[in-house]
Amino acid sequence: MAKEKEVKKEEKKEVKKEEVKDYSIEEQDQKRLKGISKFIYVIAKILKVFAIIGIAGIAILMILIPVATSSIKSDKDDYGQYIKLFDHNFYYERSEEKVEFFEKDKEDDKIVIKTKSEVETFNKILDYLDKNDLTKMTIFIEVELALVVAILVIEVMLLNRVRDFFINIREKSSPFIKDNVLLLQDIGKFLIISFVITFVMGCISSLVVNSDLSIRSVSIAEILIVYVALYIFRYGVKLQNETKGKIYSEEE
Repeated sequence: MAKEKEVKKEEKKEVKKEEVKDYSIEEQDQKRLKGISKFIYVIAKILKVFAIIGIAGIAILMILIPVATSSIKSDKDDYGQYIKLFDHNFYYERSEEKVEFFEKDKEDDKIVIKTKSEVETFNKILDYLDKNDLTKMTIFIEVELALVVAILVIEVMLLNRVRDFFINIREKSSPFIKDNVLLLQDIGKFLIISFVITFVMGCISSLVVNSDLSIRSVSIAEILIVYVALYIFRYGVKLQNETKGKIYSEEE
């Protein structure tokens, strides 16, 4: 009987070892995964720098916009309709098909806008300028820029989470840890907030200038992908706990 119990214990140990081996990641795959994580980590850091520069640039622009719009005036002379910005006149001709901008005696260097959505937007803006209703336009531009800043701030926070996520993958023995689950939760929340802000920007621009001037942010598909990854990592953490943290054949 004693021998049979020992045999059964040995068999159970072998089964457990096989289970752990089934869930283990080969050393080559570990290196590949950590190499990819390092690359994405570097990209995230670069994007974060660009986002911070963008925030600073837009903040300066928000200060300058009211100064610029206060000096804009729409008027007309013998040469045609023009927009006066400080001491310079920019002449324009417009229709439902296109909008053309040019300087006096330089009609060969016209800037021509033909895209339907852009033509509609510029015509709407020029309507405001013709009525010298710049207050509404200034408020609209400032609100849109403020929302862009909000998106960029969220992007910085999101990229911080992405950076931490891939630091964990690169430095920890297993990617299936609670910290990574929490980081994915934050990433999902930030993507949803960014999506909502972008939607609001589109609604505001549609109401004011009959066009969607919002920047490209995230799609519902991208949000779903993050949440799928979140549930996979949750399951991975649970599975690892059941196998005593030996997915990488090491204790965490």
